[in-house]
Amino acid sequence: MRAALPFLLILPACTEPALEVVDRVAQAVERRDEGAIRQRLATTYADPLGGEAEVLQDLRGFFERFDNLRIDLEDPHEKKKASELETEVTALLDAELVGHPTWRVIGPVHFELVRQDGWRIRSGLFTELRDAMRLADARRAALEANDAQALAPHLHPRYRDGDLDAQQALARLAHDLDGMKVRLEVTNYRLEIREQEAHLDEHYRMTVNDQPMPPAVARLTLGRNVGRYAIEAGLYPAEAQ
Repeated sequence: MRAALPFLLILPACTEPALEVVDRVAQAVERRDEGAIRQRLATTYADPLGGEAEVLQDLRGFFERFDNLRIDLEDPHEKKKASELETEVTALLDAELVGHPTWRVIGPVHFELVRQDGWRIRSGLFTELRDAMRLADARRAALEANDAQALAPHLHPRYRDGDLDAQQALARLAHDLDGMKVRLEVTNYRLEIREQEAHLDEHYRMTVNDQPMPPAVARLTLGRNVGRYAIEAGLYPAEAQ
């Protein structure tokens, strides 16, 4: 019996159904349990943001930035693939990450799983949320650095705000930022994930040349470009032109 004990200890983890694996990973993120997350990642994990190192680095960022993590996966269901070694779990993500700023997130998410000594997540571990956070950080950094061109890689090829295309929006932004000292204090984000795009509301207060501005909301439309989110609209909404 003693010789069999190590096998028995790992057996439950190896036989977790795909739905349970995804649920356990969400719980592990809430608990900030990196070991439990690693245990359920495939050795071949990859998404548009990178591999295992990148997803773990992003999740560590969650643990550092947020005081409280609530991650609910509602109505999870499994979609079988042609191969018995692969499957997909889809659920409605309803999450609140409380910090400075707070993120509120809702929308469909998809997890790809593969059999590697039991089901393991191969792709899709909160990719949309992680990508939107990276994009929001890049936008804020560009504004505070007075560097409109730093936003160029983050604008979608079909970017449009009324009559403004991407190049015109960047030119206007460069003009508006010229000689300005900008600080952006974001209180909260609201991210609505859709299948092919997302909507990100950024609630903020801007300080320009040490002069506080009234609270405002940036409403950004995000579209997928080579698997990554890019800003499709919202730098200069039509009503502000």
